[in-house]
Amino acid sequence: MRGDSDGTAPAAGPLPCDAGHADTGTGTGTDRDAGTRTPLSSESPESPALRTVGIPRNLYNLIVLSLAFFLIFVAFITAQAFATPLLGHLGTISLIVLYVFFTLGGVSAPYIARRLGGPTALIAAATTYALFVASFIYLVTPVLVVFAAVVGFGGSVLWTAHGVVMTQITTDENKGKYFSLFQGILALQLIPGNLASHFLLSHEASPDAGHNDTETTTTTAAPDPLREMAIGWSSQSSVLFVTLTVCCSVGVFCLLLLRPPDPKHGSVLTLDERPLGVQVRSTIAFICTRKLALLIPVFTFVGIQLVTWASWFPRQMHAKWIGLVLPVLGAAEFVGGFTIGPAIDRFGNPFAMGLTGVATLGALVSTWYGNARLVAFCETHAPAEAMPCASFQEYDLFFLAAAFFGVLDCTIHTLTGAICTHSFSTTGNTVDAFAAKWMFLGLGATVGFSLSSPLSIEGGKTANTRQLGVELAITGGFMLLAIPGLVVFTREKEANRNAVVLRREHGTPNGESSASKVTITPMMAGRASVRSTWI
Repeated sequence: MRGDSDGTAPAAGPLPCDAGHADTGTGTGTDRDAGTRTPLSSESPESPALRTVGIPRNLYNLIVLSLAFFLIFVAFITAQAFATPLLGHLGTISLIVLYVFFTLGGVSAPYIARRLGGPTALIAAATTYALFVASFIYLVTPVLVVFAAVVGFGGSVLWTAHGVVMTQITTDENKGKYFSLFQGILALQLIPGNLASHFLLSHEASPDAGHNDTETTTTTAAPDPLREMAIGWSSQSSVLFVTLTVCCSVGVFCLLLLRPPDPKHGSVLTLDERPLGVQVRSTIAFICTRKLALLIPVFTFVGIQLVTWASWFPRQMHAKWIGLVLPVLGAAEFVGGFTIGPAIDRFGNPFAMGLTGVATLGALVSTWYGNARLVAFCETHAPAEAMPCASFQEYDLFFLAAAFFGVLDCTIHTLTGAICTHSFSTTGNTVDAFAAKWMFLGLGATVGFSLSSPLSIEGGKTANTRQLGVELAITGGFMLLAIPGLVVFTREKEANRNAVVLRREHGTPNGESSASKVTITPMMAGRASVRSTWI
């Protein structure tokens, strides 16, 4: 029952780099080419699973990890939503800075994850989220921008380390199930934050307050830039951010409850230590390999679709409806967390790609026609009100679009997470694959957020049909670009898997394939070299 003694995974101890293999084998001895990730559950079905508080150890770790991220991101997403309404353009700039550093941090994030190990890197990175949220308590804009950069880099480490832990607690048979469960629980973050924002807006609105219901003109003086730089303490928002900081801190504390994974019912992942310079060069070289290059469009699409439902979609709704519509997205993703992953495990990548296409099409079409109906109503029945007008009440298509976006987000994160976990594990590049995913996700999000102000609790200031058409075309275009790479990646993976099976049937020792390997040798005349083939 004690995780420290009977369940310690080999990943806790760093190994020196080997010039011939990026990671040395730590598996059963009959699968040396599996090197860094050896699923043992299929080899020892009679071996009982380690248990913690009465449930299997790896399932326990999944639940703890999911709840910790839920608490952390309830606080973070709410703080992110307040940045623009509190600081205006400076708030938007702070979020762009955040995603720029998130993208750049992916180059060195594997170094930290390898050096500290998954759980320790998680705790260190999650702490930056608590600091970012805390910086809203007493608002000083330059300080907030600095912490935005810090949490951007910390985020790249957090999600890379998350990939390490998820790899250790999953196998080829349950990777989809576990990733979708995590994504479903995490998506619940959208419910409390949005509902709180909705009721906060309703509470703060007064009968004669300047809402975005009607056009108003004022002759107030221009805001003092120094006042905008140092807002300080606010009796309303500061109390909220104290509460959110506590919430985020509890999430960080939950990560301390993670136990060493059960290697017999998970995957053994050996993390080799590499010097920072070598790791950066290795990451860049790994991104340039054919295998990873096929996935760059889908990784970027994950970031684009995030911007679509978190920024472009809510801008089409009046403020009082955003906090009611987006929780539907979270609820749909939560339900999908229990169904989509097992379906992907059973039917494979083609099912995931088909569901991604259907969900994307449904979300975009519903948003388009919902917006068209809103614009037609507002122009005809409420021409004096600002867009999107408060008089419009028929949001059924927006609720439907939110459900489609929830299915899309759950599916694409489950698919890419499963690919990173078990398609690069035999070559020692699992950590690098996760870093690449979040790097290109950050790139897509940075571009998207630069085109449109991020989601704010004040809602959209525009419902321009032409602008929405461009935004939806970008989203659909990136989805179409992602599909061919996924198709080729899946076909070549299946072809190489079949080749390994044939070699085993014909007596090839250990079923090894000399034509299926990506090995990064960190040091060769002071440089990282890459030998690119397949596994």
